[in-house]
Amino acid sequence: MQRLPKTIAAQTISVVGTPTTLCTIGANAKGTISALSFTNTDTVARTLTVHLVAGGGSISAANMVVPARGLAAGEIWVCSPLIAATADAGATIQCFSDVASKVNAVGAFYETTV
Repeated sequence: MQRLPKTIAAQTISVVGTPTTLCTIGANAKGTISALSFTNTDTVARTLTVHLVAGGGSISAANMVVPARGLAAGEIWVCSPLIAATADAGATIQCFSDVASKVNAVGAFYETTV
């Protein structure tokens, strides 16, 4: 068994209908989210929705972790609902905003081989 730190590289979140995949848990591994934050770079409030999707699945109400959370202009928000969350191989964190290119994400997770 091996536990490896992985980065969720800084990236801009897409708009509704085209979710951004922040990370994918590797084959034969389990993932544990250690850090995840979102920043609204706009001058007005924006909305963010986050899903933890099982391998091979797609976003749905059943895997929504953060439903339409408002982010004030310039706000940096630590996504506490996902900190320490675990996921199986192939799982993804997917998210979208109400407008493209105004919300950024960055984070980290551990991948443990099984």
